[in-house]
Amino acid sequence: MKNLQKEIIRITSEYFKDEIDYSKLLKATEEYKFILNKLTEEKLDDEEGINDLYYENGKAISTYYAALCLDDLIRTRKFIRGIDKAILEKSKKKTIHILYAGTGPFASLILPFIYRYTKEDIKYTLLEVF
Repeated sequence: MKNLQKEIIRITSEYFKDEIDYSKLLKATEEYKFILNKLTEEKLDDEEGINDLYYENGKAISTYYAALCLDDLIRTRKFIRGIDKAILEKSKKKTIHILYAGTGPFASLILPFIYRYTKEDIKYTLLEVF
C-alpha cells in the first residue's frame, strides 16, 4: 500500500506542475491509467461497461467512456489543479470535506489528493450512480 501511495504521488505530480510538458504529461497519464486499470481489475470494454446507464431522471455515461476522460490530458490537468487550488484555499482554516460526485470507475481526479493528505486534513464523500 505504501509503495502504491508513493507511485501514485510520483506519477500524478506531473499534473500539479505550472509548466506543461506534453510528453511527460502523456507518459504520466499512461502510467496512471495502467495502475488504475490494474487496481480495479475491471473489464470496462465489455457490453456492460460500454452501455450508458439510463435512470428515471437522466442518463449517465458508461463506465468505459467515463474512464476515457482521463485521456483528455489538459482537462484532467485543469481539474486536478483546480481541486488543488480549492484545497489550498480552504484548508488554511480547518479540516475540509470534499464531495466528489461522478467518480467514474477510478475516482481519478480525487485519488491524487487522497494519497497526499491525511484523513485528519480532508474528509471525502464519493458519489456515483450504479
